[in-house]
Amino acid sequence: MSKLPLRTSHLQLSYGRRLCKVDEHPDFTLVTGLVMVPDKFDNQGDVASADVIERAAHGFMEEHGRPAIMHKTRLTKREAAIVESQIIRSENYSINGTRVPIGSWLVTMKVYETNLRSAIRRGIFQGFSIGADADFQVVETA
Repeated sequence: MSKLPLRTSHLQLSYGRRLCKVDEHPDFTLVTGLVMVPDKFDNQGDVASADVIERAAHGFMEEHGRPAIMHKTRLTKREAAIVESQIIRSENYSINGTRVPIGSWLVTMKVYETNLRSAIRRGIFQGFSIGADADFQVVETA
């Protein structure tokens, strides 16, 4: 199980976890997706507990609060902004009929930039991912 520090360096649009919801508006696109889910393997094969996820989410919002693209280009407020960041605390929470586990980190981003909106519609960017420094504890699985 990984232990993430409070200092999450960035949140980005990526090829990671699937976006749960995409809402088109004339001047922007709202994208909602899971960033981290407790006790589930991510794309790198790492696992984090609910308390580690909460510390990472809060640390990111306190320190940065701005999204990036593919761990490189930090977006300006005119291009995109995180408008909601929450830790799921109810076992009855669902999006589009799919239950979201307690302790998950869910983000909604408002995307203004035309090319980025197009890339989301075309499926080039399909989810959120974080960049963070982590201390790992190797856990043997059966």
